[in-house]
Amino acid sequence: MPPPQGRSKAVQGIWISRTRLCHRARNSASRPQASQREDRSVHRSSHALTTPRAGMSAASPPGRRVEPALVGLLTNRAATRVARSLCALRTAISSSRRLVHVEVTGPAEVRDALRLFAAAGVDVLVINGGDGTVQMVAEALGTCPWPGREPPIAVLAGGHTNLIAKDLGTAGDPVTVFRRLMDAIQAQKDDRLAPVRRTPIRLAGGGLPRPQIGFFVGLAAVPRATLWVRRRVQHGLVPLWLRDAASLAFLAASAALGWRRSPLAPVPLAFTLEDGRRIAGRFSVVLATPLPRLLLGARLFAHHNGESIQFVAFTRTGPRLVRALLAALRGRLHLTAMPELILERLHKLEVEGAGELVVDGELFSLDPARPLVLTTAPALTFLTWREMRS
Repeated sequence: MPPPQGRSKAVQGIWISRTRLCHRARNSASRPQASQREDRSVHRSSHALTTPRAGMSAASPPGRRVEPALVGLLTNRAATRVARSLCALRTAISSSRRLVHVEVTGPAEVRDALRLFAAAGVDVLVINGGDGTVQMVAEALGTCPWPGREPPIAVLAGGHTNLIAKDLGTAGDPVTVFRRLMDAIQAQKDDRLAPVRRTPIRLAGGGLPRPQIGFFVGLAAVPRATLWVRRRVQHGLVPLWLRDAASLAFLAASAALGWRRSPLAPVPLAFTLEDGRRIAGRFSVVLATPLPRLLLGARLFAHHNGESIQFVAFTRTGPRLVRALLAALRGRLHLTAMPELILERLHKLEVEGAGELVVDGELFSLDPARPLVLTTAPALTFLTWREMRS
């Protein structure tokens, strides 16, 4: 992307503006060709190179103002809905202070971007992408730890489902939310944002090509339902809330009416819980997530701190499944007594069986000969609006 008028000339696609002074990158002849390609989507906009980072006022000379936090914005251009708002977002970025923006398209570039942010001393990380992008960032932070204390993470909604952004209350228009976040982050005495902890789930075994990190795991009929929604609903220009409501209504109706071709038809699975209990049967819905809020504000527990795995499994379809769904929408599922319902909070779970698995929207096939093991990974700090804090 070319730099805004009046800023630097963007050598190797990098432009840096600090108090209207330009810092040129090294000449292209001295850089490897691979680095030239990687740098084409890196942009910086902030104030003086020598200004102290937020929170370092103790080391500053008396009377010197502490600069607001330095924000690192990571945009996944491959995310489903990012392209729709990217031009408007770039315009908003051009007028933002103390911001480093990197555009990526895959996991390798995410790791490079995080290394750049760490070297720049980023105080807050903003992710512009879907749940899969947040998953890539969480996985990269797990394999390449951040030097020092990891920055808190804010999320813009740029994917299909955006469960994480919805949980954090940042699932509105990405440009509007970005501007609101920047105002709150850079106001030094602002209390609109609050930190919350979310513990990713680590998945290993089960025939997975490699261990995975995620925030939403679906088993049994959930992967089929996910595919159905993608094929039938998500290709139109339907508002997200209406799409979610229509999808849940249809799936619930198909289950309640006993439709033989319902995406929620039960699947045989077996589970070994953290306390050693083993549960086997045919399950229609199996979910594991640390997120307190799900689609349409549904909750598995009325209060959950996000630092353990919420596990729910339902062995039936029909009206009882609809009753459980309505209880979750009211935040009262944990108070619903049903023999078909299994609801636990745990840190480890083993799954045996065939079928499919969905992790933050990505589908995998299970190997029945190898159990799938779910454990908690190190917790990450996210930013939510204070009024949304659980």
